[in-house]
Amino acid sequence: MEVEFTLTASDQKEISLAGYRFLSFPYKVGQAVVITVGVLLVSAPVALTALSIPMGRTSSKMNPSMIALAVFIGLMLIVEGTGVARNRRLRPPSHRGDQAVAIDNDGFRINADGGLGQTVGWGRIAGFAESPHLFLLNSPRWPAVSSRMAFKYDRGFIYVIPKRAFNSGQIEEFRKLLKTHVPRDVA
Repeated sequence: MEVEFTLTASDQKEISLAGYRFLSFPYKVGQAVVITVGVLLVSAPVALTALSIPMGRTSSKMNPSMIALAVFIGLMLIVEGTGVARNRRLRPPSHRGDQAVAIDNDGFRINADGGLGQTVGWGRIAGFAESPHLFLLNSPRWPAVSSRMAFKYDRGFIYVIPKRAFNSGQIEEFRKLLKTHVPRDVA
């Protein structure tokens, strides 16, 4: 079966939302913890200082240099947590034009305008997910493998095929191929 498509701006938005599921759970929790600790370190000294002034305590036992240090560390954690989030997000493929994908029992071949092409066997696909309008195929980052046709993230590549490229019978045929050859490792 062969399908042709060009990824649109709405596809890009859906990919960024749906692709988040490929990030590991410890990463998501770690990012939330780092940002939360940073917010607490920034807000606690500021709140305690603000509360001590109205109560008439002008000479509090809080050391101003310790308050400044806590706020500085808190801000650094917030910046680090949000920076890691930005760096770990999906990066779009270098090729953004028309694509033709030939799909069979061995895998799929992506051909693009300008002579670019890449063959991906089903054995290289570690899992897949479906969003309302897209199929997302997860491929781990293997040594010496670089893809100009896939979205990149810290653990590998995501090949995207929009459902609109298929007719209704082809969608079911493609799902059967995926269920036969690829584990569904993501929620």
